[in-house]
Amino acid sequence: MLLGTLDLLAAELPKPGLRRYAKPFGAVAGAVVFLLTGLQLTSAHDKAPYADLPQGDLTAGLGGAMRGVRTNQSVYTYVSQLRDCLARYPAAAVAILPHNAFAYPVFGLHNPFPMDWPITLELVGDARQRMLDTAAKLDRDGDYLVLFSVMPPSALTEGRPVPASVPPDAATVADTDLEARIRTTLTGRKISCGSFTGVWAPR
Repeated sequence: MLLGTLDLLAAELPKPGLRRYAKPFGAVAGAVVFLLTGLQLTSAHDKAPYADLPQGDLTAGLGGAMRGVRTNQSVYTYVSQLRDCLARYPAAAVAILPHNAFAYPVFGLHNPFPMDWPITLELVGDARQRMLDTAAKLDRDGDYLVLFSVMPPSALTEGRPVPASVPPDAATVADTDLEARIRTTLTGRKISCGSFTGVWAPR
């Protein structure tokens, strides 16, 4: 915007000599404004990032596929627990419901369900029934692990403590009634692992 304004003003300058210096001056002024604006935005982001604590509190590196990503201690604990659960309860089909779509690419998993994150606005047409049909198929085929978190995303981004363990019947995060219905459909072994509960049917 500044460069455009200076360009228009330069065209109106009466003396050719002044007009000759207006565009370089405008370019330098625009670059300075751009740099200062960038610094302000970076500072504002560091003080209040979108979904985490301020930059100074991001002390934990996630490592692995997320090498270079720093976060708060609660998110670090949560992701570490999830990594441990996947190693402790191996299965061909793995789902982490409902708010953990990041886990599939990070841990190299393929979600057997047709939706990574079933929220009410997406449950249109036969989506709900397809989720339940998938749960029934998983139960017939076996070799699955379906995890449910007790920690809502807001608790993690606020840095609230993550429990070291929970009972297998602990209340979990639920955006819809699907989470409870899927848990009821699956007849495998009821487990708990860190801040997750789940159902596991080994091969």
